[in-house]
Amino acid sequence: MKPRYPLFLKVLFWLFLNILIIGIGLLIILNVQYQTGIESLFGGKTSRRIQELSQIIGKDLNSRSQSEWDNILKNYSQIYEVQFFVFRCNGTQIAGDKIVLPADIVSKLASLRVPGLMQGRGPPPGKGYWRSMLQPDRTETKYFFIHSTEPKGYWAGVRINIDRDSTVGGGDVLVAKFDSLFKSSLFDLKPLLFAVGAAILFSALFWLPLIKSFTGSIREITLATEKISNGNFSQRINEKRKDELGILAVSINQLAAQLERFVKGQRRFLGDTAHELCSPIARIEMALGILEQRADNKNEQYVKDIREDLNVMSGLIKELLYFSKTSLQETKIELQKVELKKIVERILTREGVDNSLIKINIPDGFTVIANPELIDRAIANLIRNSIRYAGKDGAIEVSAVYESNQSIITVADNGPGLPEGELEKIFEPFYRVEASHSREYGGAGLGLAITKASVEACRGTVRAINRKPHGLLVEIHLPTQR
Repeated sequence: MKPRYPLFLKVLFWLFLNILIIGIGLLIILNVQYQTGIESLFGGKTSRRIQELSQIIGKDLNSRSQSEWDNILKNYSQIYEVQFFVFRCNGTQIAGDKIVLPADIVSKLASLRVPGLMQGRGPPPGKGYWRSMLQPDRTETKYFFIHSTEPKGYWAGVRINIDRDSTVGGGDVLVAKFDSLFKSSLFDLKPLLFAVGAAILFSALFWLPLIKSFTGSIREITLATEKISNGNFSQRINEKRKDELGILAVSINQLAAQLERFVKGQRRFLGDTAHELCSPIARIEMALGILEQRADNKNEQYVKDIREDLNVMSGLIKELLYFSKTSLQETKIELQKVELKKIVERILTREGVDNSLIKINIPDGFTVIANPELIDRAIANLIRNSIRYAGKDGAIEVSAVYESNQSIITVADNGPGLPEGELEKIFEPFYRVEASHSREYGGAGLGLAITKASVEACRGTVRAINRKPHGLLVEIHLPTQR
């Protein structure tokens, strides 16, 4: 079953989420502890751009009369997609569209007040005085950048020097309001994108070996347990890890070994039991033969019934012996190239099947890597099963194709098919679908179990699929190479 949300992607998601949370936390710390604004994320170029632009705007305002300042700021606002205003440090607006500043912006304006500048009314001592007061601060430009929620936006403020006849309020500040950081050309996104990309790349390279190690081991464990659940108890997992996954691998290997011993012991017991039953069955057959010669007409039918039951018992014992032999000797079986079409034709001849009932769709010269005796027995059981349960519903087709690195053999009929819950169970020993328990169909429930054991002994797999609109298809997958 393919996972809906792979563990690899989950770990990466939590990794990037962790980076994001750490980044936000660092930003908060920088802002609270070191009073570093959000503009620091965009690099030093953004700060310099805003401050350089403030000097340009200040010179432009100085060169024009105060009545033209609103239009000048409006022109700059259209060019840079930012709203510009001029305020005094005490919060009095001088130029720009009328706006009510948030309280935190007003407090930031106050922090840019020129030290020693008079707050009262009255004529100034002269331009030279103001120039001397402002001159020392030109080498240390005052600047702020903050975010507000009411109204929502980002605010930047830079102290500027405007020559005029009367100055009050502690100096002048050019205020810029940004509705979005990504619309204005003042913000350089390259440093931010580079920093984010570098963080993601570094984190991915740093964590990738560990993530691949975890997910690789989990994938190996998953594949191994799937094979074990399908009956391949010889499957083992690498136990080199020294953590919890390594302990899990050891536990699964121990479980597989115990299951292998148990299943092999069970099959050996079946084989031994069947072998021991051969002798009494043979004696009964001999005695029954003598009884048939001496039975009169009155007892002849009873003898025939005994003969029929004895044949069923004999067939069951032979199947048990074959099933046990195939299951226990699969590692010693020699595989070779087998021409499949000849195998199928030999089966039909041996079983005495009408050619009109079976349709062979196998190319001439089509070969598979298998044991001739085992693949013969596996396909024969499938054909026999299809004839028994769906022979009256139409032709049965035996096909073979190459797909990727596998040979796929299919036996398909047009019968009623099986309930979905029965498709995997039919390959279990002694399992029979409820409708097949009657004497009409016969069988001991070992035919498909022998098919599975034979195919697996050839390093292959077998599965059953319901056809649409009706019918059953059984697929045998065999490797194309030894």
